[in-house]
Amino acid sequence: MRSWWPSRNWKSCPWRTMKLLYFNIIMLYFVRHGESEANREGVFAGQRNDSPLTLRGREQARLAGRAIITRGISIDRIIASPLLRARETAKIIARVIRFEGGVATDPRLMEYDMGSLSFEPIREITPLELVSAEGAEDPQVFLERAVAAVREAATHDEATPGNNTLLVSHGGIYDILHIARTKGDPRLFFRAADRDNGEVIALPWPLIS
Repeated sequence: MRSWWPSRNWKSCPWRTMKLLYFNIIMLYFVRHGESEANREGVFAGQRNDSPLTLRGREQARLAGRAIITRGISIDRIIASPLLRARETAKIIARVIRFEGGVATDPRLMEYDMGSLSFEPIREITPLELVSAEGAEDPQVFLERAVAAVREAATHDEATPGNNTLLVSHGGIYDILHIARTKGDPRLFFRAADRDNGEVIALPWPLIS
């Protein structure tokens, strides 16, 4: 499991600062949905192609749940994109880890709206071609909604230091969060970070600057 720690050089922090950081961190975990029918068919999905998981995708979701158990991660909340592939993944994980709470949804965690590219065969395109497609979402708006969703998940009344929240979302969301963390150009988010279907990634969220 990869860990996405804050970009600051924590090893150089004095102990007092490190102690504050440790006790003020909300741990978020991110899982990209399992393989969808759109993934298998090799077409762009985005928001408009709300395809379900394949058999392989459901197995990837089960494996994600088992990975959470194996690594001793206790999940206190699960928040998913409302798109079918993410909700199915979240529900499978919840069942595997015997999560007793319900799966919440947040529309801000939905995949990037690819506009006219939705349902089109996947081909090699540049990030600028993606965001220039007719009807495509403004990448700055995409960044702002993704960051707002994560910030709310980390600062919600139920989110306290020591509690773990699982976010089940999409590759584009992980990419744009990477852009936000590295202060990159939102127009260049497409495939900006590596992430596999069903991969469990740690996203610590510091509550102090």
